[in-house]
Amino acid sequence: MRTLVFVVALAFAVAAMPRTAGADPLSGEILAPHTKTFTIEGGAFVGPGAEVLLRAIEESAAVLLGEYHGSVQIAAFTEALVPKLHDAGCRTMILEIGPNAQGIVSESLDDHGLALTALGLLNQRFGVETPDGFYAPIPFVGGVEDAAFIQSAHDHGWELAGIDQEFVFGYRVVLRELAGAVGVSTEVDAGFLAADAAVEEAFELDAKDGPSAAVTLTDSVEFQAFLDRAARVSDEAAATVADVRTSLEIYRLNDEGDWWQSNGTRIGHMKTNLGRALDRLGLTIGPDRVFLKMGAVHTGRGLSLLRYHEIGSTIAELAELQGERSVHLACMSRYWVAEGSNEPADALADGIGYAELVSMGVSDAWTIIDLRPLRQAVLYDWIETERFTKEYITQHDLVLIPPADWATTHNMADGGGGWAD
Repeated sequence: MRTLVFVVALAFAVAAMPRTAGADPLSGEILAPHTKTFTIEGGAFVGPGAEVLLRAIEESAAVLLGEYHGSVQIAAFTEALVPKLHDAGCRTMILEIGPNAQGIVSESLDDHGLALTALGLLNQRFGVETPDGFYAPIPFVGGVEDAAFIQSAHDHGWELAGIDQEFVFGYRVVLRELAGAVGVSTEVDAGFLAADAAVEEAFELDAKDGPSAAVTLTDSVEFQAFLDRAARVSDEAAATVADVRTSLEIYRLNDEGDWWQSNGTRIGHMKTNLGRALDRLGLTIGPDRVFLKMGAVHTGRGLSLLRYHEIGSTIAELAELQGERSVHLACMSRYWVAEGSNEPADALADGIGYAELVSMGVSDAWTIIDLRPLRQAVLYDWIETERFTKEYITQHDLVLIPPADWATTHNMADGGGGWAD
C-alpha cells in the first residue's frame, strides 16, 4: 500500500511541475550555450571545448566513446585521448571485437611491437575482398589510422579486452588458434585444411549472392567437425568454439529476418564477455577505470535504438554500484569527404536524423555539446523535440561532431613477412 501511495504522490508531483506554455522546439539558439569547439594539435586538445571533455574524463570511472565506424578523425581523437585517460588512471581499452580476436591482436602486438605491422599482416593474410568492399579479419581496427590508437594503448602498457561476437571474416584466424590448441599442422592436417577451405568457399558463395557465409558454415560438416575436435582438447578451446557458434547463431537469426532476437543474442553475449574480461583482468569498474570504444548504438544508457539495455547501460550501473560515474560520448558526422572528392559534403543537405544536434558541427574543428544541462527540460517536454532525439539526449552525456572527416585507409603494411601458417 505504501508503494502505491508513493507512486500516486510521485505522479501528482510530476503533474505539478512547472512547464513552459508553448514550449520552444530544440534549436541552435538553445544548444549554443552548451556547445563549444576544440582542435587536436600535436596530440593535445586545444580550445574551450577541451576543458569540458577533459573534466568529464577526470570525473568518470568509465569513459564510453560511441563512434561511427571507419573514421579518420575518430581514430585521431582516440589516439590523443589515450594519454589523457592514462593520466586519469585508465589501463584498459574495451573494443567491439571478439575475445579471441582480441587475443590474436594482443599476441601479434607482442610479436611485432608495431600495431601497424601486426594488424597489417593480419589484413594481408586474411582480409576478404567482396563486391561491397574490403573486410578486415579484425573489424574496426583495420585502418592505418586505427593502428595508431592501438599503438598508443600498447605503448602505455594497457590491456585490451574484446567483448563482442567473433566476426565471420575473422574465422580463419580463429581456426589457426584452434589448430594450435589441438596441436596439428595447418599445412598438412586434413581436418584443419577441410575446415579452412570451407570458410573460403563460404565467403565465395556469399559474394556471389548465394547463402550467407554464416548459414553455409552452420551446415558445413567439415567446419563443424573441426570445431567439435577442438572443443574436446581443453576448456579454453571449448570456450573459443562456443564463441564461434554463438556468433554463427547471431548471423543466422539475422539472415532469417529475426533481427530482434539476433541483436538480443549479441547484446547478451557482449555482457557475458564483459564479465569474463573483468574476471580475467581482475578489474572492478569504479575502483578501476576503463575506456570502451564501439558503435554509438551500444554505448548509451537506458533503452537503445535497438530497444535493448545494452553494454553502455551495464557499465553505467556497474560504476554507479561502486559510487562512481560513467560518461557517455556519442559521435555524429556532419561533414564528410567522399573518396575521389576534395570538398566535404554536408549531411544536413540529405535530411539526416538528429538534425538539431548535427547542425552545431563545423568543418574545421571538433564540436562538443554538453547534453546534461538540457536533459530534464527535454524529458519533461519543456523543450520540444522528436522522440528519438529525446531518447538520444537521455542516453548520452556529450555529443562529439568531428571536423570534415573521411574514411580510414586499409592497412596493408608490409612488416617483412606474412602470417605464419
